[in-house]
Amino acid sequence: MHSLCLLLLLLPLTLTLTPGLGRAQPGPLSPQAVALLRALGLSEPPAPRQPRPVPPLLWRLFRKSQEKLAAAKETQEPEGAEGPEQAQPCHVEELGVPGNIVRLVPDRGGSVQLEEPALPPLCAEKPLFFNLSALAPEEQPTLVRLELHLGPAGAQGPPGPGWELSLSLAPGPQLWGRQAHWHHRQLLLTQPLPPGRDTIHLDLLDLGPVGASPLPRNLSLVLEILHGSGGDGNGTEAACASLGRSLEASLLVVTLHPQQCRPVARRRRAVAPAAPAPDRVCRPHQLYVSFRDVGWHDWIIAPRGFMANYCRGSCPFPLATQLNSVNHAILQSLMHSVAPAQTPLPCCIPIRLSPISVLFYDNGDNVVLRHYEDMVVDECGCR
Repeated sequence: MHSLCLLLLLLPLTLTLTPGLGRAQPGPLSPQAVALLRALGLSEPPAPRQPRPVPPLLWRLFRKSQEKLAAAKETQEPEGAEGPEQAQPCHVEELGVPGNIVRLVPDRGGSVQLEEPALPPLCAEKPLFFNLSALAPEEQPTLVRLELHLGPAGAQGPPGPGWELSLSLAPGPQLWGRQAHWHHRQLLLTQPLPPGRDTIHLDLLDLGPVGASPLPRNLSLVLEILHGSGGDGNGTEAACASLGRSLEASLLVVTLHPQQCRPVARRRRAVAPAAPAPDRVCRPHQLYVSFRDVGWHDWIIAPRGFMANYCRGSCPFPLATQLNSVNHAILQSLMHSVAPAQTPLPCCIPIRLSPISVLFYDNGDNVVLRHYEDMVVDECGCR
C-alpha cells in the first residue's frame, strides 16, 4: 500500500509539470518521486541509452504473471481457504523457482587480446563480465543461469569427438589481458560440448564457489572451448573461428525479495448479493495511471499503465455490511452519533489490494521483470 500512496501523491505533481520525471527534466526530483523510485528498487529514473530487445522468455513470464493475477482476482474462495497462490507466493512457474524479480543481465566482457598465441587444444576463449550491482542486499538468489548462445556453429555441432567446454571464475576486468588474469582462475566445471545445440544453460548456483557465497557485485568468468583430436585441421580451424565470432552470453538471475512477497489475497465469497452502495458511500473509484503521463514511458516497457483505483466516500451511521466494517469502526460510528464533537466518523480506506508485474529497463540497461505488491485497490471499507 505504501507504493500506491506514493504514486497517488506523485500524480498531481507530474500531471502539472512537464515533461515528466526523466533525467531530461531540469532540476532535482521531488521527494515523492525519490521515495517512489526507492520503493520500486531504483536509485533514479533509468534513461536507456541503447535499449536492448526484450527477450522472449521475459515476455512470456510477463504475460503469464498477468494471467495469474487476473485468475486470482476472479477466483472466489471462502474466507481462510488456501489456494495455489497462497501455498506458493512469488513463484516463477516456468523456471520452477521462487522469486519476484527476474533479470536478464548481458555480458559486457568484450574481447581479450592474449599475450601469447593460443595453443592446441584451445579453440576459443572468451571473458564474461556481468554487472550485478543492481541486486539489493535483501534479495535472495534462487536461480543464476548462464545462457551461452553458440550460433550456427553450435547448431551444426563440433567437427569431431572430444570437444569440451570449460568455465572458470576469474578476477575482475581490470586484469583482463594481463598475465595475472590467466593465473588466478578457479575452475568451475568442464563438460563435453553437446552436439547440435545452439544454446547451453549452466546453473551457477550448483557450482560450489558461486553458490556457496553471496553473489558478487561484479561476476567475472572465463569460458574456454577445447577441441578434440578428431577431424581435419581445416574443419577444426573453421569451426573455432565461427565459434569465436558467434559466441554470446547472458545471465538469467531470479531473486526473491521476502519483504515484497505475500500470498495473493483472494476475494471473499459473499453470503448473499450485496445491494448497490449509494454513490456517496465508501467504495472504490477508478483511477488509471498512465506511465506516459508520469514521464516514465521511456524505461517502463509494459504495461503502459494500470487501473490503480482509490477509495472515497462517507461512512454513515449505522454502518451497513457492504461497507466492510470491523467491530471497532461500528463502535466508533456509534460513539460519533452520541458525541460527534469528540469522536470522528470512521475513514474510507483500502482494505484489499492486489499486485502488478512491471517489465522495465533498470539503471544498468538490463531488462527486469518485477512483482510489486499493493498497487491496485480492489475493495474499500470503513475503518
